Amino acid sequence: MALYHFEELSIAEVAVALDVPAGTVKTRLMHARRALRAVLEGDHHA
Repeated sequence: MALYHFEELSIAEVAVALDVPAGTVKTRLMHARRALRAVLEGDHHA
């Protein structure tokens, strides 16, 4: 999440940096956003 949002790397650049497929980066970003949203909304069990 930090590489994409704070370092402003593209999905492809993050994939290269982490040595994973671009689809994996997208999935990880989706899960990270979901977890962050749950914490910010106070639902720590989601």
